[in-house]
Amino acid sequence: MNISFSGYTGRVELNKIPDRCPICHHGIEPRFMNVAYASVEPAIGRAELLFRCPRQWCQRLFLALYVDKYGYGGYDLIDCVPKTLQTRAFTDWIKKVSPVFCEIYDQASQAEQMQLLQVCGPGYRKSLESLQGLRLRTQPGRGRQHKRNVVGRLHRKICD
Repeated sequence: MNISFSGYTGRVELNKIPDRCPICHHGIEPRFMNVAYASVEPAIGRAELLFRCPRQWCQRLFLALYVDKYGYGGYDLIDCVPKTLQTRAFTDWIKKVSPVFCEIYDQASQAEQMQLLQVCGPGYRKSLESLQGLRLRTQPGRGRQHKRNVVGRLHRKICD
């Protein structure tokens, strides 16, 4: 893709353009708005391009952020901003049984979407533990293997 801006014209090889709007989360072919920035200094190796979502009810602008990891002019897409975080639609059954699970799970999912990988893993585990505690209170006196089976069945039911 050729870009031209602020007196600089050059060829920037992009590995891909965004195929999903970071705001409405639909698959798209974004419109390039002829606004871009690329560092002239090769050591920095970054580029930012402005796109617009073509979906009629969205039409939002977003930046695609690229980095040239190896200094050869080949830019890899690393992120798009701004973005809205997605939440999971849980069944009425799980919302009724454990609203705490839904809240913890959504927070862990949002941490994952923000690339907070050291936070999301423990968050997912805590969400499952909240279900385990709920189930064990309703059926006291069961063994350790039963606990694993219950959590596994609940996890499968939620993920379906």
